[in-house]
Amino acid sequence: LQQPEKAYSFIEKNKAMLLLENMTNATAKRLSKLPDDVLKREQHLIKKIKMLEAEIKVYTNTENHEIESLKNSRFNYKKEYDAFIDSLETNYPKYYKYKKNISIVTLQDVQKDLQKDELILQYIVGKEKGFVALISLNSIQLQELPATSALAKTVAIYKDAVSKPFVSKEDKNTYQTVAKKLYQQLIPFSENEALSQKRITIIADGMLQYIPFEALLTQADEYLIQNAQIQYNYSLSSAAQSKQNNTPISNTFIAIAPTKFKDEQHSTLATSSAELEKLTSIFGTNHFQYEKATKERFTEAYGNYKIVHLSTHGGIENEVPWMAFYDEKMTLDELYFSKNQSELVVLSACKTSDGELKKGEGVMSLARGFFNAGAKSVISSLWNINEKASSEITQELYKNIVAGDTKSLALQKAKLTYIKNNRNTSEASPYYWSALTLTGDISPINVTNNSYLYYILGAIGLTGTVVFIRLKRNKKQAA
Repeated sequence: LQQPEKAYSFIEKNKAMLLLENMTNATAKRLSKLPDDVLKREQHLIKKIKMLEAEIKVYTNTENHEIESLKNSRFNYKKEYDAFIDSLETNYPKYYKYKKNISIVTLQDVQKDLQKDELILQYIVGKEKGFVALISLNSIQLQELPATSALAKTVAIYKDAVSKPFVSKEDKNTYQTVAKKLYQQLIPFSENEALSQKRITIIADGMLQYIPFEALLTQADEYLIQNAQIQYNYSLSSAAQSKQNNTPISNTFIAIAPTKFKDEQHSTLATSSAELEKLTSIFGTNHFQYEKATKERFTEAYGNYKIVHLSTHGGIENEVPWMAFYDEKMTLDELYFSKNQSELVVLSACKTSDGELKKGEGVMSLARGFFNAGAKSVISSLWNINEKASSEITQELYKNIVAGDTKSLALQKAKLTYIKNNRNTSEASPYYWSALTLTGDISPINVTNNSYLYYILGAIGLTGTVVFIRLKRNKKQAA
């Protein structure tokens, strides 16, 4: 508590190191220009290992000889993979040098890049104690959190209250009480560090990665989202590394929405078609729907668009997150073999922020998989979302992005619009609007060739033409 700079370093080194290694590795491949056959060889070996690990999880309760056979195969592929990696050190020393250059961003570098209206809340939660650091442009403060056992109970009550609609006055009262209490516990800083009108980056830890901070209630009985823009990151070092991966993309937007599914393996998504129609009015949209929205089609298109919008089913099976396409599912492990430099991936599906919590790494979710593949930022869901509410929020989000807002401001304004429009309805509870969260870079997206812009320009042009014709007529009449 007396050495916040050392605390910062300790906390940062305990955050998402595996993700940072993978992102550094991706940068090393790009900078050293590894041949395609080498990259394919690596992907093949990793894929085999991941597939075997998934099978081992499925067959855990079967005969021992089956498990042993799978484990032996995994061991052999890991041995082959280790030998392959060792060969890269000899054959491609430049790549190996870049790969090993894993850097933890310093507090000074973090503060150097902060603006006056930016704050960072960085958490670490241990077995008995937890701490939070508040980082601003010129200072860092450190406070202790409540005992972990007590905090866990409060977080559990809050998560339960916020992740379901209010059906009674008691539900609402429970939420309000716990949302206020948790706000005071998670942000225990003096009032002179006002959060109002700030951009806040949250580096959550442990159980805190499953909750929406924007639905916490301030002392003024306002949602935190009403006072601040909120974004999340896995670590400050992985955020800094992500900025190094810049590949220009010319295409703006693509939407993938199966709506219906082959062999009726999932329920029909009632609002997908209407959602696509509205997206078409915002962007000059490319989209795949129904039987065209296959996993193969998505894989071919993915990585070639600045914004990727997915409207589908998602879930978790045997601790492995998945999302559905028309013909089959794609799992988290498969995402790791994708190449992507999208500026924003929007996952309009259930539980895309959910997954197994691994100590020191975070939640192994679909959102994380897209980051691992190279996406700059992801909007994903903490629980089973409401289709209608999600659609309303994403439509506003895209309109704000087209207007030039940063991603965090665009999402904040979209949520505030939803809250305002539904203030006196049954859909006013935070369950409907707080599930969707933004993780990663917040920079605005240069949106080009979209019909929404064309509509605006067309309207301006039409108005100008009418004015010109009227002036010309007036001139003739005067003559």
